[in-house]
Amino acid sequence: MSGTCLTLADVLSTHQNPAQNISGESISTAINASRYFNIAELNSITGSVLYPINKKHAAAFHLFRIGSKDFYDQEFALSYGLILSQKIKIGIQLERKSKFYQQETQISISCWTSTIGLSSMPLPWLQLGASVSNPDSPKWNNQQRTILPGIIRIGTRVNFSKNTQLYSQFNKTKSLPGSFHTGLEYSPAPLLQFRTGVSTNPFKQSFGFSVIKKNTRIDFALVNHYPLGMSPGIGIQHKFQR
Repeated sequence: MSGTCLTLADVLSTHQNPAQNISGESISTAINASRYFNIAELNSITGSVLYPINKKHAAAFHLFRIGSKDFYDQEFALSYGLILSQKIKIGIQLERKSKFYQQETQISISCWTSTIGLSSMPLPWLQLGASVSNPDSPKWNNQQRTILPGIIRIGTRVNFSKNTQLYSQFNKTKSLPGSFHTGLEYSPAPLLQFRTGVSTNPFKQSFGFSVIKKNTRIDFALVNHYPLGMSPGIGIQHKFQR
């Protein structure tokens, strides 16, 4: 879906917008593995657990890691979502980020940061989403006390029909150009979903499909970046009966 996560009712995607935690109706788990540009040293793994506390409250835990034993980025996140009204949801997320670079005298840095999110459905066919990461300008614990730039995301979901949705999202990182992401999802049958999308800065194309059986969904994805190449990915999600 080219990174259009703000309005997805997807356990992995709530990492970008903790307000979407409340979209899940049952305990869900998910794991995804990708290889960026088909380079072994850029293997990534993402895992999430979503736990609806009741009809108005939900919590989630996320783990992300990319790299190898010699260098890696990783993140742990704990988030909480709340329904304010029939049309408005909010969420907050606490994140622990860390980096390790063995080739540079085993440098290891880390910091605490956060993300706040909002989700609204003003019309039956339109959903809006927004989130802000690093709102308090956190700093890495290195000697330079490097600041993590703030990230603003704004997104929409348009339901053309029960089987077809269009997702769009704009991301802006402080001091960097903005990026636009859009993706289309189509379900020709209850057991099958197709997706495609594009994003800018840098320009990338994405393709994927899902196979659904009862409460389990298996996702396959391929992202193309010219000239760096293809990034394949596979994921699995499961919803537990309550």
